[in-house]
Amino acid sequence: MANPDQFKNSENDRAFRWLTARGSMQAAQLENAIRNYAHPVYDPADVGQHLLKALSQPMAGYTGDATKVDILPLAVAVISHGILMGWDVVVEIGKV
Repeated sequence: MANPDQFKNSENDRAFRWLTARGSMQAAQLENAIRNYAHPVYDPADVGQHLLKALSQPMAGYTGDATKVDILPLAVAVISHGILMGWDVVVEIGKV
């Protein structure tokens, strides 16, 4: 699992922990999204846009301040987390 304390931004810590909380609905959705990523490689900017959308929707239940999240480092951490959890099904170019 990625180390949530790697961030210099406490809002990123909060967002990472919320997104990856074991047994949570958002973690299940995150796993599904990573397993079904439609591109040949993960794009942190693309993943970040989806994460920001998820964090910003009131119905999602995130209680932190999504406007203070540094989304690119969060996206990289989430991608790393997904790979470590075995959710990664995207074939990395050059690694066949």
